[in-house]
Amino acid sequence: MKTPFSYWEDQFFARSWDVIIIGAGLIGMQSARFLLRNHPSLKVLILERGYLPHGASTRNAGFACFGSLSELIAHEEKEGTGPMMDLVRKRYNGLKLLRQTVPDDLMNYEELGGYELFTSADSEAWSDCQKQLTRYNDLMKPLTGLPATYRLVTEQASSFGFNGVTGLIQNQAEGQLDTGKLMHFLWMETTRSGAMILGGAPVQSVQSGVVTLSDGGRFYAGTILVTTNAFTRQLLPSLDVVPGRGQVLVTDPIPGLKVRGAFHYEDGYYYFRDVGGRLLLGGGRNLDFKAEETTDFALTDLVQNRLKHLLKSVILPGKEVTIGYQWSGIMAFGAEKAPIIAEVDRNVWVAVRMSGMGVAIGTGVAKEVTDLMKV
Repeated sequence: MKTPFSYWEDQFFARSWDVIIIGAGLIGMQSARFLLRNHPSLKVLILERGYLPHGASTRNAGFACFGSLSELIAHEEKEGTGPMMDLVRKRYNGLKLLRQTVPDDLMNYEELGGYELFTSADSEAWSDCQKQLTRYNDLMKPLTGLPATYRLVTEQASSFGFNGVTGLIQNQAEGQLDTGKLMHFLWMETTRSGAMILGGAPVQSVQSGVVTLSDGGRFYAGTILVTTNAFTRQLLPSLDVVPGRGQVLVTDPIPGLKVRGAFHYEDGYYYFRDVGGRLLLGGGRNLDFKAEETTDFALTDLVQNRLKHLLKSVILPGKEVTIGYQWSGIMAFGAEKAPIIAEVDRNVWVAVRMSGMGVAIGTGVAKEVTDLMKV
């Protein structure tokens, strides 16, 4: 059989693996770390299509959050209390596990609180959240240990410099982190633990025991784990995984920036935070869901203009700001919010569909799937 590999490459790089992980994002690297922590002699290879894992792992907003109140209310209405709370537990416990496996100072973790803001256009949602606040605090108390996870803090809106905000709810147990520092730490620690990461290795197909690259090269392993999230249907088209593009902008440094913390708006479809004296703002997928169901990293005027309008009208009114960065990341969604953790072929596993909450649930998902894998 013809191969793009030399004899040496084929014998050492292609055939010497116990486990191959496809995707060097947060879940892929945490999975490798868990496997090698439990089985130090395993030979683990991670294949990454790009030179960086920039599907979402290096392109997210760095929110350490587990649920704004309006989002949880909507989830409960759609799927019921049990599935909603199951997912909240995965998020909350996933964040705890992340902090147990990555030191806070090496990802700049700050528990500044998460906030959800409402304007006059959101009066119905604001009213519903106020009515349900006590009940949700009762639901969260066994998890967070706080008597009031959610608090009404509308009086703080002016201290952040907002305009037109008629309601503000704080989640005291949420925080934020530095996505770049987190992923740098994971990359270094994953290789230090004994795994090999090969970038520039786009995978074309997966079957039991064999991973084929787009150039025809084949890698062999007893067990394969797919952690490609939004890009999974390119390899496994039958799975319920739908991409969702998240567009982001970051301002240039803003002297006297008052915003501190992680904020959600319009059922979480918009999100913003402070980062390095700048303001990061993302979202807008709800402006055109179908158009944003894509793995194309392009930006659109529709979304970017809406983000800039929110900056000027609500978040930073009266301030002249310039944009320093604009990018997009690709999330993964489906009919249900819960992740897919399953063996889809003999010794071929998937851990995908993070529903935009990969930072929160990714580490827990990595542990769950590696506990299930027989290696």
